[in-house]
Amino acid sequence: MALRHWGVKGSTVSGNRGKKQNRNQQSGSWNQQTSSWNQQGSSWNRQSSGKGKRKGKGKDKAKHEGEGPREIERLVFKAVQKALGKGKSKGEGDAMTEAEQQEEARAQQVAKNEEHVAKTNRVKTELETTGHLARRKGSIGWIILDWLEDLDEMPELKTKLEDMCATNRKKIRKEGREDNLFSGHVVFMHLFEMKEGYDHPKVGEKLKFKLYTDDIGVGAYDIEIVKNAKRQPWSRSMRRRKW
Repeated sequence: MALRHWGVKGSTVSGNRGKKQNRNQQSGSWNQQTSSWNQQGSSWNRQSSGKGKRKGKGKDKAKHEGEGPREIERLVFKAVQKALGKGKSKGEGDAMTEAEQQEEARAQQVAKNEEHVAKTNRVKTELETTGHLARRKGSIGWIILDWLEDLDEMPELKTKLEDMCATNRKKIRKEGREDNLFSGHVVFMHLFEMKEGYDHPKVGEKLKFKLYTDDIGVGAYDIEIVKNAKRQPWSRSMRRRKW
């Protein structure tokens, strides 16, 4: 009985050993299969990587090959544009834009001046005289007449000039200011009335001009700068008035 017991036990142990060996064999088989799959995956990765590199190289090559003709075409187009005179630099374009803006501003000023002339009932005279620029603020100013006697032949114009100066003196006194500008005989001027080709006059410069009358008073037009004239701040014929 003891022998049989040991024999059964021995057969059981040997059977367990066989099962363990089978499990080890199966595990090894699975490991081999997994290794095979890993090898196949790495092989596919290498192939994919190789394809990407070859594809990229092809693109770069095509890009570099295409740059030559495009560069030549660009240079040819630029040369043709330059020959035709159509190629303009950025600075030239900006200068033209500025010139157009100045022209547009001048056109607007012309329209505004014509509107003002129509509203104030301007009447031009052919009386020509001289004076010195006494004051200027922006685009407007006042001219002191050199010779009041030049107005003797047009008494209505002279009267209108005196009325304009008297009105401005009263306005200054009412505002509590002191200003001797209208103590003499001064006429109104606008830079738009300068003759073409003349720069803006400076205070003290001698001017030659014609006179006009309107609802406001007396003004100058067709204004010229008298060159080589001695500059003086006030007219010799200026008449001082008591405030």
